[in-house]
Amino acid sequence: MQISNSSRPSVPDGVHVDDLTLDPWGLLITAHTTTVDATCPSCGRSSTRMHSAYWRTLKDLPWQDRAVTWRLKVRRFRCSHCPGRIFSERVPGLAARKARRSERLAEAQTDIGMVLGGEPGARLSRRLAMPVSGDTVLRLIRHRGINSSPPPRVVGIDDWAWRRGRTYGTIVCDLERRRVIDLLPGRSSAPVRDWLAAHPSVTVISRDRSGPYAEAARTGAPTATQVADRWHLLVNASEALRGIVERHQSEIRVVAHRLVHASSDGHDGTESAPTSELHNPRRDRCETALRFHGEGMPTKEIARRIRASRNAVRHWVRTGRFMPYRRAPGPSRLDRHLSFVETRWQEGERSATVLHRELRA
Repeated sequence: MQISNSSRPSVPDGVHVDDLTLDPWGLLITAHTTTVDATCPSCGRSSTRMHSAYWRTLKDLPWQDRAVTWRLKVRRFRCSHCPGRIFSERVPGLAARKARRSERLAEAQTDIGMVLGGEPGARLSRRLAMPVSGDTVLRLIRHRGINSSPPPRVVGIDDWAWRRGRTYGTIVCDLERRRVIDLLPGRSSAPVRDWLAAHPSVTVISRDRSGPYAEAARTGAPTATQVADRWHLLVNASEALRGIVERHQSEIRVVAHRLVHASSDGHDGTESAPTSELHNPRRDRCETALRFHGEGMPTKEIARRIRASRNAVRHWVRTGRFMPYRRAPGPSRLDRHLSFVETRWQEGERSATVLHRELRA
């Protein structure tokens, strides 16, 4: 298949393309080097004494959604100044020494790996006609290294999961450059304190309201300013508001009940909603959970003992008392008969069948 020069993959200087083989799976480029001499890597002097030649196979960036492979003939030279020294010529602009892929392909795969990681980056690379394994992507990332940066001034400290539910650590981020600086073992104050003491350039520490992190910031960087980040501010404010609402749900329901009746019946809504409640096993579990919490028992152990979810235990602990579930107040066909039903209920009538018969009469 003929390929026009304008659409042909870029060819570096000093390389001559001999043949192009195109098939549905990729493009094979056969080429050889054209330089007259080569530079010895030991002494840095040029040599024209050719010893032999061999073939190198290199992967390159895709062309027209097809993988590109170079089959490049490279020569070996004898150095005129280093006795017994034989070296291979370099191909600048295409591949480094002993590389199996071109520099531009390695850079593209490294960028993908920096964003997605090992296996996800490998899957995307294969989709883009740059097949590579996840381990190779990780190796490219490690080979690139980390660029040096100025000492951090504003850092964020928070916990993160090495293995969710089992093993946790501490993550330290540079908030000015938006990058991770370090990962510390555990969530105690000692590693964070030592890290802050080793970085005296830190002037602002953004953290959550955790006690160990507060102690670490106070002892490891006593002159730094401690602040709460926006996410924790919003979470703390929402939890405080939710706790207040949950603690006063009974009063809110009474007021909402009165407003609904006042709007539907036109009276001043002086009567209140029925407050009597039947025995509820959920109430017993809530009271047991609150008792265990007062004794200092962990949430996970409380949930295991009373056979409830940890979220339910946290909800009961946050509200401080049992809050029975009630449907949100709204108009009902029974609203205009509530006064009669409440009167009969106070008189001791508990049969729904009898109450329904009396209402229909």
